[in-house]
Amino acid sequence: MKKILSLAFVLTMLLTALLAGCQQENNSTDTGDSGGSPEKVSLTADELAVWTDRLKSEVPVEGKEEDWTASEINGFFLSDWNDPRELDFFAFISCFPVQTLLNSGDEGYEELMEAYEDKYGEAFNHDVPIHAIKISDINSALTEYARINVDDLEGDWKNGEAYIYLPENDTVYTFVSDYGPGEFVPLDGSREGDVLTLNSSDHTLTIRESDNTWRLLSHLPKE
Repeated sequence: MKKILSLAFVLTMLLTALLAGCQQENNSTDTGDSGGSPEKVSLTADELAVWTDRLKSEVPVEGKEEDWTASEINGFFLSDWNDPRELDFFAFISCFPVQTLLNSGDEGYEELMEAYEDKYGEAFNHDVPIHAIKISDINSALTEYARINVDDLEGDWKNGEAYIYLPENDTVYTFVSDYGPGEFVPLDGSREGDVLTLNSSDHTLTIRESDNTWRLLSHLPKE
């Protein structure tokens, strides 16, 4: 009787050990699959064409298909940054499309002339145009493409050397005469999970895309 009980006990222990080993193997396999890195996949020509259109530096003027203007995204490509909060604010707005030309007699003109003389120690010489850009419009572009606003930017954007900010108008005034929007034309790219890496001839742009939305992560010289 004791031999039969001993044999039954041994068989029970062996079966328990076998089941435990199988369970451990299954758990190990599941962890490895879920914890692995997402596969890196090259973008197709059609996908590159989509991003070329999304990132273009110029767009047709509404109602005037023969006329073109800088796109709201172009300013992101006029400086190098590892985080959109590091971008060069003046570069970003230097070819900003949503702006108005300020002329003598316009609202805010006299206040700007006083601020210009105080800042630069001389009267404005009228050799270059005056562009008035509302902070609300700048924030709209920053939010759409990078999920930030001017208050998230590093540095003192309100006191840049090359432009004047008047808080009473919540407007930035630039004195840029040259037209040169930023440009990024993707030549190739890849997707790894929800992160896209696009390469132009000289820069790499990273983008996070998920749930049919996307935002810019970095814009750096190509390694």
